[in-house]
Amino acid sequence: MLVSVIIPTHKRHHSLLELITSIYRQDFPLDEVEIHIVSNLPDMALERKLKKSFSNYSNWHFWEVGRLGVNLARNFGIKKAQGDFLVFLDDDCFLDQRDYFQRALAQLKRWPEVSAVGGPYTLPANANTCEQVYNSICRQWLEASVRQSGFTTNLVGGNMVFRRKVFESGIRFNSDILFGGAETELNLRLIKMGHRLKFDQNLSVEHRLHLRLKGFFAKGFWQGFGAERRRQNGITVETGTAAVFDACPYPSKLMELLLVLYDHAFQMGQQWAERNEHRRPRAHEVTALFVFILKKEFTLNRYKEWLRLRPHF
Repeated sequence: MLVSVIIPTHKRHHSLLELITSIYRQDFPLDEVEIHIVSNLPDMALERKLKKSFSNYSNWHFWEVGRLGVNLARNFGIKKAQGDFLVFLDDDCFLDQRDYFQRALAQLKRWPEVSAVGGPYTLPANANTCEQVYNSICRQWLEASVRQSGFTTNLVGGNMVFRRKVFESGIRFNSDILFGGAETELNLRLIKMGHRLKFDQNLSVEHRLHLRLKGFFAKGFWQGFGAERRRQNGITVETGTAAVFDACPYPSKLMELLLVLYDHAFQMGQQWAERNEHRRPRAHEVTALFVFILKKEFTLNRYKEWLRLRPHF
């Protein structure tokens, strides 16, 4: 078996089915691919849909780990995978490049010293403004990490292809990280161990976020939370939060507001992790912070102050 695809999933049936369909449309021999779909919690409805949609294929496997956490699901997939190369995709992604597998494997064969290769996210044509701004932030963060040689310190979790041998020594994703830049800690840990990661600008995956304002805030919060946890653990080979403001160099007024909101959410995540070193916030606590920002803190004065500090807009 040459390629093992590992897809963590939690309550995203429609986009997951579309992703798997895009995998089966790859210009790549199906007898050299296996797919491991790893659900965090039991999901009989999803299992039924998979059996109905892909009954003609025998190279997919559905697993349940029983607990929340994208990294827990990734680690379970690693344990089950038989391939020489492990492809990590997320359940809100879609392979719009039919030569994705071929391109990724060609890069790894060309660069034998490279442990993993990845690329950016693209957006579907109907992406809303929240999705556009978040993707710009993500892309700027990725590209800021790339050296002139093409080596990088960061890859995104829904677009990574690793050599199997990376995990043969027992290296795993940190399962204490549930979500929010969950792969970043592993990537930075690998860099410190001497591994090399390669960024391919043309190896893209379409990211179907279906993101609204609350989810946009949550992503900023969890990214900030993860950054502070990495700092506490001495894993800090990354750019600062100010890079957020370079994501949209000529934004509209709405994009400006969303950048301010994201930066504020990021800072709140950092502060929460700093004050609570041994506890993660629960979902209702993050929701309460989001409501607090909208009702109390996210005022016109804060926006005007940001504009004053960012005169290049």
